[in-house]
Amino acid sequence: MPREAASPPSDAFDVAVVGAGPAGQMAAIAAAERGRRVVLLEQMPRPGLKLLASGGGRANLTHLADPAAFFEAFGRRGRFIAPALEALDPPGLRQFLDGLGVPTVVEADGRVFPASHRAADVQVALGRRLTALGVEVRLRSRAVRLWLDGDRVRGIETRHLAPRRHVAIPRGESPDLVIPRGGSPDPPRLEGDSGHGAARTGRAASGAAGDASRVVRLAADGVVLACGGRSWPGLGGTGGGYALARQAGHTLVAPVPGLVPLVVREPWPARLAGVALAGARVWIDRPAFRKAGVTGDVLFTHRGVSGPAVLDLSASVAGLLAEGEPVPVCIEPVAGMDAARWAGLLDGWRTSAGRRHVATLLAERLPASVGRMACELAGVPADTPAVRLPAAGRRGLAERLGRLELSVTGTEGFDVAFVTRGGVSLKEVDPRTLASRRVAGLHVAGELLDLDGPTGGFNLHWAFASGRLAGLAAGNA
Repeated sequence: MPREAASPPSDAFDVAVVGAGPAGQMAAIAAAERGRRVVLLEQMPRPGLKLLASGGGRANLTHLADPAAFFEAFGRRGRFIAPALEALDPPGLRQFLDGLGVPTVVEADGRVFPASHRAADVQVALGRRLTALGVEVRLRSRAVRLWLDGDRVRGIETRHLAPRRHVAIPRGESPDLVIPRGGSPDPPRLEGDSGHGAARTGRAASGAAGDASRVVRLAADGVVLACGGRSWPGLGGTGGGYALARQAGHTLVAPVPGLVPLVVREPWPARLAGVALAGARVWIDRPAFRKAGVTGDVLFTHRGVSGPAVLDLSASVAGLLAEGEPVPVCIEPVAGMDAARWAGLLDGWRTSAGRRHVATLLAERLPASVGRMACELAGVPADTPAVRLPAAGRRGLAERLGRLELSVTGTEGFDVAFVTRGGVSLKEVDPRTLASRRVAGLHVAGELLDLDGPTGGFNLHWAFASGRLAGLAAGNA
């Protein structure tokens, strides 16, 4: 690791945290609770923008799955999260938030939300906690370089950003939360806020003053990188943390969009845009992936498919798309109903409901438009009476009903992806502390790491828990 010439820092802290999303805020809180002087750096005009947009503005905070289910949710590398779960498990997160005045509720499927169903309430509470602990929050402050001394971090170099235009928070923002496209550069007000929402925390809510192009060096005994990935770039997902990690000598796994809608070659899904399948099964039609299918809701779109089941599969599809060829994906419209079972049902209808049209009978099992589309794909007139459906027609229709085939040519990209797959290699980070194995004093948390989970609150919990673990470790150093 090259040594850098020392220059006087403009300020000194015990811990510097880069990124004020859920992971960064939790890291700053954890370190400050250890009595450390902490600075929290955020390049956007307010903290927690992705949190505010999560769950359609409701914030699916976590999932009440047991540890084994959490490990399984994160795949073959799921055991990496074990120390973070020990530092903050789902009941612990609920207790923490309740202590901040944000009670939570559990839905029937185990997902946890704030009782108010307002992500803004969570962000305001985190901001107040940062204020109470004296954390200095510098907004519009971009970390441009680590300050390294050999194989040890000594601080961070930042540049204050001039005010700029920002896009509105997508997918159901809180009614009192609007990010201006122009006009006043000040962050908007949140209900219950003291003028600048949760942004007004600590001693310096607006970042370093002065020339926006000037680089400021901050000394810190420990640095936590919680910069996030590339998802939702309009809300801060610029991938800037990758350059910092690379500077520290870390290997990066190429990032791809995760939890993202898929684009397909076939034109027929567009004709079903807005139609949803409840309890479908989706899988990648390649030998290594067929057993790893996902069961859940599927939504047809104007360009392809979306919905929870598709989103959970999407990162794997995106990784395969990087090879340059379309990826075959199949949908079983009714999970557990394969072609053989549909064939038996169609045969039975010949005697039990022979005069009824095939499409009418199918509408009792799945959306009518999907049944008609399956008939069209199989070359069977939808108004054919069941008794008059020939054997070849029954076989063809049963195959379509048990297996709708799609050729995925792309994703809707990072602009709408909920998470990023890829990032800092887990091999180079100690899971017990999230400390870098390359540079002493450096920790990495949240989406910046090459670890992602399915929908349902798993990724947001990983952000909270990994942030807490990294902050505790940095604060104890």
